[in-house]
Amino acid sequence: MNIKSIITVGAVAFGLFGTAPAEAEFVIDFEQVGSDVVASGSGSIDTAGLTFFSSTTTSTSFGSLTANVANFSAGTISSPTIIDVYTGLSGPNDFGQISIQGQPTKASATSGSPFVMNGSAHSVALSDTYVSGSAFSNSSTFANNTFSSLGLKPGVYTYTFGSGPTSDSIVVEVGSSVPEPATWAMMILGLLGVGFTAYRKRTTARFA
Repeated sequence: MNIKSIITVGAVAFGLFGTAPAEAEFVIDFEQVGSDVVASGSGSIDTAGLTFFSSTTTSTSFGSLTANVANFSAGTISSPTIIDVYTGLSGPNDFGQISIQGQPTKASATSGSPFVMNGSAHSVALSDTYVSGSAFSNSSTFANNTFSSLGLKPGVYTYTFGSGPTSDSIVVEVGSSVPEPATWAMMILGLLGVGFTAYRKRTTARFA
């Protein structure tokens, strides 16, 4: 690779990964941790891209999974809390194995901010105190389970909503190791560095 090619590839890498900020989204990552399945959620949700449906009051903490209808919840509630339900999600109706796990599996532990999604009902629910676009996180642990026993199929399931400035998404990653854009950029720049070093050594040797 000559120096011109290195500069060109570097410019493309920065153009793709170095200038545009990552799109806001809420990511739920399912991982097998020992004998347990742990679901960790983090990010933000722009509720302006959703349609308000109804409100309900609950005093029960969340933490459950029904894979065949893409239903997942997490988060604790210490006192009666109003939950706002929104519709408008567009995405898969299940998390990959519709014939397995027809009944909800309750989490053995849950923490963080209240969150409920139902892909087949195209809905998501949040605390009425949630401020649109603000970051939050939560997790649910399903002890003594595997992806298979929970009816989860490894893959990435993306749910989109809104358009234009309100465009947003909820991404469910089951055993996924897809690199983030910043990770891709670092990998490419690392390869560029190796190529440039090799190029300089060849150039030095040629004129030595």
